[in-house]
Amino acid sequence: MNGTRFLSMALMALALTGFPTGAAMAANPYPHNGVFIEHGYVCVAKTDAQIQEVTSWCQQRSIDVQFLNITGFNSDGTMDPANYSQLAHYISATRQFDPGQMLIAYCSGSLSTHVNNPATHQNIANVCKMFFDNYGVDGVNLDFEPFQADNQNYINLFSTIRQTVGTGRHLSLDTTGNLYWSPSFLNQVSTYFDWLMPMFYDTGLGTVAEYQSWVMAGMHHHSDNMAANCQAYPIIPTHKKSRWHNPAIENICTATDAVMQSIAEGCSMYSLGVWWRYDWMADDDQMWTDCWLSRWDQPPAADFSGNPTSGQVPLTVYFTDLSTGSPTSWSWTFGDGGTSTAQNPSHQYTADGSYTVSLTATNANGSDNETKSNYVTVASGGSSCHVGSIALVGKYKSGGPPSGRGYYAEATITAHDQNHAALSGVTVNVTWSGCVSGTSSGATAANGQVVLSSPVNATGGTFTSTVTSLVRSGYPYQSGSNHETSKSITNP
Repeated sequence: MNGTRFLSMALMALALTGFPTGAAMAANPYPHNGVFIEHGYVCVAKTDAQIQEVTSWCQQRSIDVQFLNITGFNSDGTMDPANYSQLAHYISATRQFDPGQMLIAYCSGSLSTHVNNPATHQNIANVCKMFFDNYGVDGVNLDFEPFQADNQNYINLFSTIRQTVGTGRHLSLDTTGNLYWSPSFLNQVSTYFDWLMPMFYDTGLGTVAEYQSWVMAGMHHHSDNMAANCQAYPIIPTHKKSRWHNPAIENICTATDAVMQSIAEGCSMYSLGVWWRYDWMADDDQMWTDCWLSRWDQPPAADFSGNPTSGQVPLTVYFTDLSTGSPTSWSWTFGDGGTSTAQNPSHQYTADGSYTVSLTATNANGSDNETKSNYVTVASGGSSCHVGSIALVGKYKSGGPPSGRGYYAEATITAHDQNHAALSGVTVNVTWSGCVSGTSSGATAANGQVVLSSPVNATGGTFTSTVTSLVRSGYPYQSGSNHETSKSITNP
């Protein structure tokens, strides 16, 4: 479809008097909603409770894709580590609370500084690869504004990024809702990405009809011209009024109505993203429910996880609701007579045995139950120890005896007692495998942690650290209670 037809369609749509208003459908074909998370969560220290609040906030709104705002590239295409100093903690904590959350690093640059400066391209690509290799992100989302005319420098940059990070790794690109790129150029760009994400906000348009027509034109431009490997993932607005954004014109309801009208006309998309969480207001909650979630009119699908699921008496298990479909109430049974109506409860088991745990999740459309038989195993006994966490960091040794120059990994291992408190004086024994082989050991400090280094490999590769035993008198090692036993990292 050419640009002239897009513009004609947009002008014709100005005469539309209404859009679909959310008639109930059998099931939501677009369940993987996303939201952009404010920058502070990956650069400023946050407690696990603060991170869990974000996870719960997303779960309550049926959001399972988080775009983590890492912020902008430096002028040379590198990135300051301070911008993502807390990323590892955020990812680790979020995956503990909800392993189903997709965590995507959102990074931005500019047309003049980065796209049109080929000297920055490889540095940008290396940063993207670093987020995959060292932090285990589920994807990288990129934004290089302003998007204007077709420009070969975009292709050069995007091809460099894709070649560097490799195939099979998720890349997405924020794009303009305007029709700046020709259909053939948009198709070429899309070959490097899994999602193209048209930004349907900050338009400055004066009426709802103009805004919805603009959204529909942008949906057709993307959906009709993308390569087969790529899908549209439109971004809709929630943020407060500004000189570019009038929430009375562009909001969740006006945007989703226009998007769904485009779907009815033959467009396709993966799901919806929202810009962004920190300006999400009570009105947005109501519109999100009324104009998006309630379109699908379905009960929740119950699911949950517990951590840990084995250990000695007394054992406290922390349960996380993983239900989809925006449940509004929860009913738990823990198998020993205990119950809870909290969304993410904890429960202490005081007798040995195997326990079946059940969750019933409910919303306005019905209920669903998930039961896990013999899910928690509790052994009798007193004190014990186990591995609380393993954190790996890639390092480089510049030279000197005894091992010479090369790459190595550094493991920070935390030992916990039976109550999941940090335990000092524990000898931690580790074997190293992958591109190196060997063992290392050391005793945990007052914070329950010990730092152990792998042997050096001159060219680098994959370093795997496996805890083989914990030793402390009076605290038998309970490997079944380990939060982690082995972890790998690729360096460089």
